[in-house]
Amino acid sequence: MKIKNNTLTEEIDRIKSLIGFDFNYNTITEAEEKLEIFEFGESYPDNIAYPVTQGATTKNWIDNLTPDLNSFINRLKSKIKTGTKIDKIKIKSGASTDNANTEVPTGYNLPLVQYSYYDPNGVDTDVNGKKIKVKIDNAVLAKRRGIIMRNILKKKLGLTDDNFELNASGNKKTVIVGVPATTLINFSKLKDYVKPKQIYDPKTEPNIKVTKCNSNINATGSAGKSPLYIADKIKLDFQGDGPVTFNYNSYAIPDRFVVRGTKDGKTYSMIKGGDTGFITSLSNNDPMFKGLESELKSLFPKATLTGGKGSGKISFNKEPGVQYTIFVYAPFGGTYWGASLKCGEMKTTPQDNTEEGSKVKDDIKYNDKGDISQDGKFQNGKLLDGRNFVYDDMGLLSRIEIWKDGKNTGEQATL
Repeated sequence: MKIKNNTLTEEIDRIKSLIGFDFNYNTITEAEEKLEIFEFGESYPDNIAYPVTQGATTKNWIDNLTPDLNSFINRLKSKIKTGTKIDKIKIKSGASTDNANTEVPTGYNLPLVQYSYYDPNGVDTDVNGKKIKVKIDNAVLAKRRGIIMRNILKKKLGLTDDNFELNASGNKKTVIVGVPATTLINFSKLKDYVKPKQIYDPKTEPNIKVTKCNSNINATGSAGKSPLYIADKIKLDFQGDGPVTFNYNSYAIPDRFVVRGTKDGKTYSMIKGGDTGFITSLSNNDPMFKGLESELKSLFPKATLTGGKGSGKISFNKEPGVQYTIFVYAPFGGTYWGASLKCGEMKTTPQDNTEEGSKVKDDIKYNDKGDISQDGKFQNGKLLDGRNFVYDDMGLLSRIEIWKDGKNTGEQATL
């Protein structure tokens, strides 16, 4: 006779029906349930139940989640999109054993603290003109942290309450999330894992500027933003033209390094041999390699992961008038990488001071999306008299500046 092997949850339900009464067994057990455990401890300041960055409010908190949680959600979302079924996520939440209070942590606000202590059995409290029930108690805070984490994952991943089990018995200000062990790789087990410090937005974040040859470049610990997952942009901002070698080291967590050049504001073009593809120092036979490869393909279906090749170099010739930028793609959170630049003999291209070079010319320039960036009269490649088009983060035209004698007049043209 073939005996069915029940899961732990099924066995608990079977015992409940046999003994005739209910009991609590919500403790996350990695060994028995074969869960991969992700801990979000640094996401929670004192008295805050929301895993959000400083400056978040009760109205915009869902759009200001911490970088490590954002990265975790993006990875789960990509797995679900490619067919991975997640039947049960276990959440264990906690709070400090210190006396509960409503002290507001630096960078946060009182309404967020008050909502963190929301409890149906609490005292009516006015919060921004609205009455809510508040109970200042660590048990309430611990429970709220678990509930809010569940609600975030429900909203972001399209799951239901049935996909979760909650347990609010922890005595630390953490939330531990357990997902089926084969779903995600837990990078915290790798020595070169760095918790992401920020979500990098290429449209708003400054580039890493390299102003000298023969210099080292350090990782920032940024997490890439969906859908491209660009985590850093390195701009070569030094004088001279000649041979340049970009040495890189991705270590274990996959990265991709791409060198692009642009001239006169034209669209970025690929440098020949300037794309490493996604690489890792882990060999193809490493137990974690297959999991990494599977996760990468859930984000980029056509991408390949090259193992045993975490380091290497890209060599190119820095040409006159070309602006070079190195893009670092990091789809797995706060990746750690290292790089350095080595330059051969740099030659300074003399400025064109001839009558032809300094002549005023009518021209139109475009940005990397093909939209007009400037039009009018130019001298030595710079806008002298004309219009400067400014776009917002969504790529929409926000204003048109009027320039005269090479300066912004402060006036704006009608959109």
